[in-house]
Amino acid sequence: MVANLNGGNNKGTLVIKYEPGTRAPLVSARVYFQPKVNPGNVSYGSGIPSYEVDGTGRISPQGFVSTALSESPIGLGTESEAAALDLGLTVTTTGTGSGTVTSDPAGINCPTTCSATFPAGSSVMLTGSAAPGSTFNGFTGCDSSLYGQCGLSMFSSKAVTARFDSSGPTPTPTPTPTPGPGNFTLTVSKAGTGSGTVSSAPAGISCGTACSATFAQATAVTLTAAPASGSTFSGWSGACSGTGSCSLTMSADQSATATFTAAGAPPPPSGDQYLIGLRSDPRYRFVVTLFNAGGTQGNFELKATDDQGSPILILDASGSRVASRKFNNLGPYQQGYLRDSDLGLDDGRPYVLKATATKGTLLAFGTALDRKTLDLVQISDDSQASPAEDGIVSYWVAGVSRYDTTYGAHWRTALRIFNRGSKARNLSFQYSFTADGITEHVAQVANLTIPAGRLLGADDIVAVLSAIDTSVDLSGSNAGILRIFYPEDDESATRPLIISSRNYNDDPTGTAGSQLAVYTGAQAGGPSQNLFLTGVEESDRYASRIGVFAMDPGPVTGRIVAVAPDGSEVGSVGFTLGGSSPRYGQLSLTEPNLNFANPGKPVSIRFEQLSGGRVGAYAFTVDKVTLDTNFIQALPQN
Repeated sequence: MVANLNGGNNKGTLVIKYEPGTRAPLVSARVYFQPKVNPGNVSYGSGIPSYEVDGTGRISPQGFVSTALSESPIGLGTESEAAALDLGLTVTTTGTGSGTVTSDPAGINCPTTCSATFPAGSSVMLTGSAAPGSTFNGFTGCDSSLYGQCGLSMFSSKAVTARFDSSGPTPTPTPTPTPGPGNFTLTVSKAGTGSGTVSSAPAGISCGTACSATFAQATAVTLTAAPASGSTFSGWSGACSGTGSCSLTMSADQSATATFTAAGAPPPPSGDQYLIGLRSDPRYRFVVTLFNAGGTQGNFELKATDDQGSPILILDASGSRVASRKFNNLGPYQQGYLRDSDLGLDDGRPYVLKATATKGTLLAFGTALDRKTLDLVQISDDSQASPAEDGIVSYWVAGVSRYDTTYGAHWRTALRIFNRGSKARNLSFQYSFTADGITEHVAQVANLTIPAGRLLGADDIVAVLSAIDTSVDLSGSNAGILRIFYPEDDESATRPLIISSRNYNDDPTGTAGSQLAVYTGAQAGGPSQNLFLTGVEESDRYASRIGVFAMDPGPVTGRIVAVAPDGSEVGSVGFTLGGSSPRYGQLSLTEPNLNFANPGKPVSIRFEQLSGGRVGAYAFTVDKVTLDTNFIQALPQN
């Protein structure tokens, strides 16, 4: 792109302008390394986030794309060099109970093996499992923690303590009653960009929380839809129609969908931009860019804390330690570019960087480099306020997996969550996944508290869920959608959670990872809103997989359409999600039912004719030569 613009040998920010009153283009881009020797051997790449900035300075993230290599020709020079960088980890147990502590990668299996060495700069995850009659009560000495697991960055030797205490017998769960003969089930789902509730008379349906109920044969049931503040009720579909109350007689199982439409897009987060999870140690380094996206001069400020919320002094331009570093009189479309060493942030801790604009339009983003594999990961604050539904704020992460391939890659998903609010929040997690592509399972964790100003992290979120929710089997390869939700508070719209997630290959010669997109209702498609993405391709060099998932219980139906550069349709296939089917699915362009007529160029994908609820969509495009992976988020356009 720079060569086409005659930009020479440099780095910077690309500004694309379009005519007022027209739609903003969807932009997908990546930066990659192409050596002068063997220029076809592209050794790493990284997607670049794109943003829309309107005339008032309002910033809207267009979605996140990121690429990374799963195999790299450059690593530690020799085995002896790697061995010299090994560091020790010791685990001790305490408390009145008993249990085991294991590590990933393998090495610790305490109480049998309680000490092991790991490569400097590597990430180690410890998992505590209580013995029968005992309860695991957590770790101390971790760099990051999520209940049941302990994350460690091996930039120095570590000592961790796990506590197990005695507990009473586990209560037997009460079985769920099944409908008796002559009863029928009424199921309600919600769709659209807005929010609201649906209730029934007689009582039974109260959706959000209870969206399905059984009623005796011949019962007359009335459904009433009530939009939330900032939304309107657009009408019924399924067993109901119109925009008023819906009356049904229960002579069979029935379902109805209520569509709510948002009066306007949710307001963007106010104030600061945060970059979470950056660190500099023997394995990683990073740079930070502060870009003035406005047409006037900008004044920006940068501060740092650790993952526990404690302030960290950073270097100013003279090399003095200060509470904040200021960037004043930055010209229009100019940027400040800072290495970790320029800021004095090089002690291996995970940092939270806060950038503030007192003047101008700020875009802040970081780039992390894996020194071993030379992979890049882009990090930006693309968080958005997610409209609450029935008092619950929800986010979805697509592409979550714990998948071991036949070619040696071990794909894992890392998750970082920062609470930018002034109060603690109780988070819950639902991982809807499938191991065979057909049968759906759900792993759940409820009421995990994240204090204000804290960073919560897990290097393998699926392993964390497996350790806590033992009612589902997550031991094999699986992939799915992670929903993160919490009760609405008075700061949900102005100080939302910041969530960052990435897939990475945990093989010793693996990758720093591919950033995954975080979805709210603003990125959802529905009955009146199609989804679009660009950059999908099937060729000798590239292959793509298209993913779609339901945000509502469903069933949700729709159509996936491949569109050539000239606007013609070159393939399509229908889909059903939710209900009795899995809530998500993936397919390649070579799927026979798609009937893809390959134009030999990248194509766009349109998700249309949606009914029954909201959906999110994405695509992975893989470079078959370098194994770079480009994650592309589908976005709505009316």
